[in-house]
Amino acid sequence: YHLGEVFTLLELIYPWESRTWFSLNINPYQSDQLIETHGMNPASVDLIGTAIDLDKFKIVDDPAQQREILRQLESVLAGYSDALFVKQPTEVMNSYQPGDTFQPMLIGASSNEPIQFIENNIILLQPTRILPRKAIEVNFTLLEKLFADEEFIELFDSVEERKLTLLITGPIATGQESYFLELVKKFGELLDKLTPKHRSRVFLGCLFSELDRPSFKKKFEKPIALPDVYNVASLVTLPSETEGRGLPLLEAAASGIPIFCRRYEPEYVYSELIGESLEEDEHLNVIEFTDPSLNQEVIELVKRQLFSPQAFRKYNYRNREVIRRRFSFQALQKKFHEVLYKMYLQITTTKHATPLARQVLEDYQAHLKKNKDFVKGLINVERRQYLPGYGQMAFMIFLKSLIDPSYFRVEEKRIRGMAMHFARDLVENTPDPSPLPIETVHLFYNSIDEIFRYWEGEISIRMDHSLAYRHRNKRYYPYRDLTPQELSGVINMLYNRLASPPPVIRINEGLDKGSDWHKQLAILYENAPLEIDHVDDLEQKLIENIPIALFPGKYIETELEVFVLYPVRRRLKKGKGEKIRERDLQKKKLAPIFIFQHQFPLGNSVTCEVLKSFIFYRNHPELKLLFQYGICKIVPTLQLSVGLHLYELGEEAARALQQVRRGGGILITNGDHAAMMTDILDMSRFHIGKATHILAAKILGISQGSGYVQWVPPGIRFTLAYPTPIQTGKSLSILLKSVRFRKLCEMHGEKKVLSLIKREVEEKGSPVKTILRRMVGKESSDGEVQYHSINGLYEDGLPWAGMLAKVNLNNSSRRWYFNVVSTDSRPKTVLQFLEEFQQQNHSRARVAWNGGYILNPELVGKLGLPEKFVGSPLGLIITAGKVLSLPLFNKPAFLVHPDGRLSIKRVNCRGGFEIDTPKGVLRFSSSAYNCEVPPPEEPAYYDLLYPHDYLPGNGRTLVRLAGNRIKDIIPTREDEKVPVLPVGVTLSLPPAQVPDTWKPGMELEIRLTGWEEIESAIEAGPMLLSDGEVCIDMELEGWTTKNSIRTQAARLDYTDMRGPKIAIGLDVKGDLSILTINGRIRESVGATHYDMARILKEQGMVMAMGFDPGGSSTLVVDNKTLNISPYNHEYEKDVYALPPEPRAVANAVIGWQADE
Repeated sequence: YHLGEVFTLLELIYPWESRTWFSLNINPYQSDQLIETHGMNPASVDLIGTAIDLDKFKIVDDPAQQREILRQLESVLAGYSDALFVKQPTEVMNSYQPGDTFQPMLIGASSNEPIQFIENNIILLQPTRILPRKAIEVNFTLLEKLFADEEFIELFDSVEERKLTLLITGPIATGQESYFLELVKKFGELLDKLTPKHRSRVFLGCLFSELDRPSFKKKFEKPIALPDVYNVASLVTLPSETEGRGLPLLEAAASGIPIFCRRYEPEYVYSELIGESLEEDEHLNVIEFTDPSLNQEVIELVKRQLFSPQAFRKYNYRNREVIRRRFSFQALQKKFHEVLYKMYLQITTTKHATPLARQVLEDYQAHLKKNKDFVKGLINVERRQYLPGYGQMAFMIFLKSLIDPSYFRVEEKRIRGMAMHFARDLVENTPDPSPLPIETVHLFYNSIDEIFRYWEGEISIRMDHSLAYRHRNKRYYPYRDLTPQELSGVINMLYNRLASPPPVIRINEGLDKGSDWHKQLAILYENAPLEIDHVDDLEQKLIENIPIALFPGKYIETELEVFVLYPVRRRLKKGKGEKIRERDLQKKKLAPIFIFQHQFPLGNSVTCEVLKSFIFYRNHPELKLLFQYGICKIVPTLQLSVGLHLYELGEEAARALQQVRRGGGILITNGDHAAMMTDILDMSRFHIGKATHILAAKILGISQGSGYVQWVPPGIRFTLAYPTPIQTGKSLSILLKSVRFRKLCEMHGEKKVLSLIKREVEEKGSPVKTILRRMVGKESSDGEVQYHSINGLYEDGLPWAGMLAKVNLNNSSRRWYFNVVSTDSRPKTVLQFLEEFQQQNHSRARVAWNGGYILNPELVGKLGLPEKFVGSPLGLIITAGKVLSLPLFNKPAFLVHPDGRLSIKRVNCRGGFEIDTPKGVLRFSSSAYNCEVPPPEEPAYYDLLYPHDYLPGNGRTLVRLAGNRIKDIIPTREDEKVPVLPVGVTLSLPPAQVPDTWKPGMELEIRLTGWEEIESAIEAGPMLLSDGEVCIDMELEGWTTKNSIRTQAARLDYTDMRGPKIAIGLDVKGDLSILTINGRIRESVGATHYDMARILKEQGMVMAMGFDPGGSSTLVVDNKTLNISPYNHEYEKDVYALPPEPRAVANAVIGWQADE
């Protein structure tokens, strides 16, 4: 078997996400990747050290043994001949032919005399393969600088005929022959730079792994091996750019040989191997460099190692002791015992973990429910959902996951990874000096694992961007009701129960007391470049005598200075260096400053009691005065999760926050999580921090690693329509600093402007840009076409949002016209259809939307159909009186009558049709519709309501249509049956009636019986309303027939599936409304067909039908796309978020008015 096949079989037996699979890694990065990126259970992941055989890698001081090692090396380099001669670099390069195999060699300057390799030879050993990342050429830089050093030359020349050899032991990596030849060339260039005296005494030796070959081992009674070679080296070099581990360092240390190495990447691998996080006596001592140009300090250290080895002998012996303690077989054996016990725990703790997981999920939800009522005045959730975090874990929030049907698995693992990372951080950074029992740790981790596994019952409504839908099931997982930030609360609750951690008592100061306010503020965003900068707005608000609600982050002492002491000093008009005095507080009434801090342990953050003690015992008279006079107060919250969860404040904290809000105060938070969680809070707030997490950065609309001091006015959700945002934190910031906003504030006052914005975002969910444009008259609709945002909450609490456009047909000053436009070639966006229409007709289109269903490439591939069927319409299309496609089912159609009147009715082929031919008219009567035995001498026809898998041939000729175009002409034999293809109407004709002119690809002139007067029509569906009542009937319309289901890229017949939808409705006057409900974004989960019917009925519609939903849904008014398409074709460039991009469609409906 191929190795990959072996692991595939193993994974089938032991799924890698199960607790029967245990991952051992050689460095922390690998473990971090498995846990944080792939979401693996930390209890199933561990580090395994490298073991060095100290019996093989040892210090050898015996000169005779060393001489024998050198003798065998000399023989190898000489090709097992009696004398060793060097090869010149040019000779090596010129003699090579592609495909040649290199043999061991010693490369040097020209010499006719054999080389005495054994005597007086300083050997620099690089025990690696030959490939670019090993950076062997750095050794040449080292040699060049050594031979340019006067002291080195003096020491080198102190022994007559002393030599220096750089010895490379490993093979040339596959395909790296050109790199080796380049090395040889560079070595030749090095020799040219040396003086003639030294040129002939410097060599490059290459063993090409000869010591591993059986042919070598047969030539000596006691053949040497790589461990022996270390013992004749004066220095081991490892200048590699990257290493997976760095084994040569360990082998050299075990052999007591000094080490010259680069601080290679990944740096944490290097750091872990050296032992930088351990006590100093566990460190390996090496000569380390980072710059390959090598500074003089490095050169000096190498010189001393080469010529004063006794001075460093104690360090080299200590290196060997470090190897014995950390990397010996005994250390490895001890680690394996630990691993085996952990594996045992993994298969025995499930019975306890499952009930724990279930209980903690229930308790956390009860915790939220209990505290939810306390914040009623702080957020308006009448029409919007409060979203404390990135998004509910039931739904995909990576853009690529919405488009690529397999990428959701990557997202799912990343979300799990966030939870596992948080859990591991709780365990590994616990303030308790005594470690948790391993049994408790495993129970904790496995209980979290069970949180992701535990499900109960089924969900009643499906969402087309949910994980359940992607997994093709309806299982209800309670954890998916939460955001990743809320899940941290579940995990923290679990940890507090199992570990009972003591509170953190150390406060991260981070304060430069000599700095000014701006420099102190910069500490809070870690001096990162600001991409959202409302520092001036923040300072202005702090100076005003208004209440402050501070939710501190990790730099509490700095935050006390910046948000407590500084504002009070400025409000008291204190000069620089002036202190707050008691008489100052007696003279002026100051607004309160509340510091909100969690009551229960939460990671490395201090509790409110610790914070109180810190302030009480801290030698800070000004702070004590503020607390003494009640100006500053610490308020405990019941927060269990990271960030700031309004439903976890508790009654006391909620009351205090209400007080701040009533006083026109501000809220200040520090850190990514809190910025994600204030959401629609009805308070002016400032978020401060550095965008550490990629999702936080994307939602803010800034670069990862950049800083932000963000102002968000009351009630505003700063990012809308993520992951295809139409407003981000950054774009909102630009709007709030714009000339337009400032001018409006000057005209009406900032308070009134913000109040108007708040009202519209709460009632309609509109973006701030649209609101500002409307306030200055730039975003207004006339009496002919009106549109506005529309939003609300379903009974299950999930949000919906979209746009409603109303076309005034009956009271219009000019007549309205509608037409269906289609493409036979590549699909186009509705806007592209619109532009073409306007250019061709010289008329301004007012309204347009996507049309009916087609066979898209994905569906054609899924059905195994020929590519020629891509784009085939799946239903009635009439354009300018011409039938472009016949009805295929019994679905509703949008009809345009000659007098301009619009109607909606179900359409089908039962009434028959006619086709003009050179031989005359072919009449297809209703009696020959979907008949199992066609009339002998009459034409028959079949649509997709035909219930069987095969059409009767019976010696007739079958003509397959796609739209009005012939795709196949199929002569049949008696009793032959032809499979039904779900592409269009199939004609069945006696052979004599088939016109000779008919060929595949030809368009037919079709007249649909009873529809001759219809100007335009398009079939879509389902029917939503009839006579003002909901009338959805999937069976009647043929959605649930076998062939209909096959024509659905997504199951459109599901009435319990929410997603992006578009529909039209007619009111009692015959006026038209177009409703589009966004989906797959944070503000809107989409709609079911029943949801659309209900909303349209509430808007006064009496007749209504749906159109092609999902990503195809597009509504355009006056050349502006109103809905949000959760799509962008460049999603591979940014898997997280990109602006929305309308999808291309095959047809559209366009409405315009007659010219005046």
